Amino acid sequence: MIKIIRGFISALLAIAVQGIWVKWMFIAYLAITILDSIFRPGFMTQSASHLRTMSAGAVAVAGTVIGVVAAFLGVGGSVMTVPLMRRRGAEMAQATAMANPLSLPMALTGTLTYILLARHETAAFGSGFAGYVDIQAFMLLIAGSWLGQKLSAPLVGRIPDKLYAKSYLALLIFVLLVMVVVQ
Repeated sequence: MIKIIRGFISALLAIAVQGIWVKWMFIAYLAITILDSIFRPGFMTQSASHLRTMSAGAVAVAGTVIGVVAAFLGVGGSVMTVPLMRRRGAEMAQATAMANPLSLPMALTGTLTYILLARHETAAFGSGFAGYVDIQAFMLLIAGSWLGQKLSAPLVGRIPDKLYAKSYLALLIFVLLVMVVVQ
């Protein structure tokens, strides 16, 4: 329930901010995450052999910050959760496997909020939108996610951890470059 409330409040805040500001905040967020993952120990190399747990208070604070930022920027919380889990000793396969389901409640809440709060503004965007959500892009993202899961399933656990970490960062860098270049 807390995740739903966080997602709703963050989506409300994002709607109140101009889109160009959200875009540049997302770019800054990605750049900080990439630099942090490259230069701070714990992401690129794994030294721990087991996952170190966090206290309930630390989990609540981390979850709140990650949830608010994720819903506000319209990103999956896994972009912050995976580096956090890596620093807590998780292998990449374990960190990504645990982070993805944690993102689902935020993604659904944020999406529904963006649809409901702007349901009367759909005409401004043209057909194919539900509120602020581009239905075609939404469906393509779902299809791409499903396809990516099916294609990558045979590779789970077979990709060396360091290569997996580098690939993860390479994808984040690619997204960052696209965001900077595309107007």
